[in-house]
Amino acid sequence: MSKYAHLEIDLENKDSTHTRVVNLIGEGKTVLEVGCSSGFMSKVLKEEFNCKVYGLEIDAEDGEEAKKYCENVLVADIETEDLAKHYKEGFFDVVVFADVLEHLNDPEAVLKKILPYVKGFIVISIPNISHASIVYELLQGEFGYTPLGLLDETHKKFFTKKSFQKLLEKVGYDIFSTESVDIEPEVTEKGTQTKNFPQEIVDYINEQPESKSYQYVFKAFVANPDIRILKNEVEKLKNEIQVLNTELKSENEQNEQNEQILTMELENKKEEFVRTTQWYKNKLKEALQVNYDLSFKIKELEKLNERYSKYSADFLPKILAYPIKSIFILYKYGVRNIFKHFFGAKSTKQSQSV
Repeated sequence: MSKYAHLEIDLENKDSTHTRVVNLIGEGKTVLEVGCSSGFMSKVLKEEFNCKVYGLEIDAEDGEEAKKYCENVLVADIETEDLAKHYKEGFFDVVVFADVLEHLNDPEAVLKKILPYVKGFIVISIPNISHASIVYELLQGEFGYTPLGLLDETHKKFFTKKSFQKLLEKVGYDIFSTESVDIEPEVTEKGTQTKNFPQEIVDYINEQPESKSYQYVFKAFVANPDIRILKNEVEKLKNEIQVLNTELKSENEQNEQNEQILTMELENKKEEFVRTTQWYKNKLKEALQVNYDLSFKIKELEKLNERYSKYSADFLPKILAYPIKSIFILYKYGVRNIFKHFFGAKSTKQSQSV
């Protein structure tokens, strides 16, 4: 038997991947469980959820065990088997891939292959390759496979949440819900010791939205062509709106820049106006001062004119005659003779009296 045959489901553990899967399937469904192993999930679906379960298992020994709980078990490789020989189209309410697709060579081809047989929806669980425990291991240059877990030694394909969502949509499914099963890296099979890493790296990894997601559980319906067209139209409109928003944002930024430029130009004009106004004020002040000085000079001239206006024109020669006559006497008699004339007689009288 395979290494998965011993697994059991504890419905009390609401956070386990298997519990989430069976709860999403629901009650009273006709179910195809791909990779049913020993039937540990088929048993719960039959006994607890009143489902009719059909199994498909590659391991013959596991398949034989699963027949205890299944209506029928097809022991075959789903990648190569012709399903049309065994199932009618639209026969199953639910098709389940619980930790199966990562073991296949071409999961996309299998999802397309099973699509015609799905009447309701599919439930899929996959491990998350971007879990923090794997990231820490990659930082150390390691990528070590283990018997079970995220790097199960039989895993052939690896997915992140986004990459698997894209795969489902590409094949022709509309995702109804996505659930995350969160586990801290320290308690995984890797036993990651985050204390061995710089705190900056630990903080950065913890900030990533998928760092604690150990597994994802998807519920998806077969896409209705009309709904898919509408969905594509909606996506197209979203893209157009995004482009318009980008253009509007760019235009707003340009308008803000133009506003800033105009504001600066206005401020410059204001400063220039203030300087020009001040210049004119100064010039006006200077002109008023000149006008005041000119008025004062005019008043002085008026006073002088009034002072000398009383003298007649024939009086000027008389005024000028005195200095002219004095100059003539000085010239004619000489300065010494004039001195003797005025002071000589006085000196003689003084000597006689002595």
